[in-house]
Amino acid sequence: MTVINLTPHKIVVMDDDRNELHTYPPSGEVLRLGTIDLGTQHYPDVDLPVELVEFGHLQNPPKRIPGTWYLVSLPCALAYPRDDFLVPYVELRDDQGRVVGCRFLGRPV
Repeated sequence: MTVINLTPHKIVVMDDDRNELHTYPPSGEVLRLGTIDLGTQHYPDVDLPVELVEFGHLQNPPKRIPGTWYLVSLPCALAYPRDDFLVPYVELRDDQGRVVGCRFLGRPV
């Protein structure tokens, strides 16, 4: 099985004792959601302009390759569900709140 990390971050899967089980370095390609700007709305009661944005269009989704999984961000996986997309699941944080790894790779269904 091949796992290609399409996020800009190293993904580390850890056990209960925070030992590294697998590390997936960034591949150099990042899968992102495209956006379409639909215009600005002005809300005078709060004096705040708000841009209307349509999210959910993947930019250059990867080709399906048998035996290959892709690590992607949760927004990408939710916007464009595929059975070959995996996401970090159950984030583990250090004492300062920074993500240092995850317990599992999840597949949104």
